[in-house]
Amino acid sequence: MPVKAKKASRAKGAAKSKKAAAGHSVLLKKAVKARDAALKQVSVLEKKLAQLKKEAMKQLAEAKKAAAKKLADIKAKHAATRAKAAAKKKAAAAKKAAKKGATKKTAKSGARKASAKRRPAKKASAARKGSTAKKASSVKKAPRKAARRRTSRAKAVSAPSMGEHTSM
Repeated sequence: MPVKAKKASRAKGAAKSKKAAAGHSVLLKKAVKARDAALKQVSVLEKKLAQLKKEAMKQLAEAKKAAAKKLADIKAKHAATRAKAAAKKKAAAAKKAAKKGATKKTAKSGARKASAKRRPAKKASAARKGSTAKKASSVKKAPRKAARRRTSRAKAVSAPSMGEHTSM
């Protein structure tokens, strides 16, 4: 191959490679543009997500506050009803005591009686005797006291006294 032809072929090859390189750079530029656009889109979406999170947290905090307020209202209402019921019971006990021509002291004992009746252990004895809680506890001791009295009497009868002598 002559030198001129070689040079021409080289020039052709160089032109081809330049064209290919130019094509590559165009593709590269397009890819970079696409990547930049995608990154921009991602950042926009991230901003939107952050905004949505912020709003959701705000709504959650508001809901928590509302729930706490509602719970406090319910508790207050419940406490008020319990207090009302207790006052009603006290008034009823006082009225009952006043009906019997009772004084302040018996009105108090009437309230104690009502509380004793609420206790399951003393319910039966309080209902039977119509007694206060204090009396109800002494009712349990009464049978034991009576038994002790009986045994001590029996011993006194069977045992001879100091002055007596038994002889056959």
